[in-house]
Amino acid sequence: MLLSVAATVVTFTAHAQEKALAKISAIRQKGDMVTVAVTSAKEFYMGNNKHILHIGNHHFDLYDQENTESGGLLRFYVPATDFKQLATGTPVYLSYGELAVEEGLSIEDMCKQNFCPCWSVGKLNKNMLK
Repeated sequence: MLLSVAATVVTFTAHAQEKALAKISAIRQKGDMVTVAVTSAKEFYMGNNKHILHIGNHHFDLYDQENTESGGLLRFYVPATDFKQLATGTPVYLSYGELAVEEGLSIEDMCKQNFCPCWSVGKLNKNMLK
């Protein structure tokens, strides 16, 4: 008995997905804590890692997250004493997981690359604090 098997080869083309734009949308103080809200038109990834907010050489990873049909929201909680030390105009970045800055690259350079899990979210504007 002779069996004949036909095989179909299917190929897929993968295209690099553009990273969603993220920005600081609000800064609020309640008691000893300042909340820095980062929003995006796309949902933020939820997985086994954590998001980290980088403001200058300070890193904040206490946050909560909401994803809705209209996008994503991360609320980072920054101690007010730490927030007071931050300067207006300081570049702000968001990463998914710890960032190991590659030699010869700045965090800004890394965030411009699509494969790197980080985003530039603008510059800190302390006048947004309410």
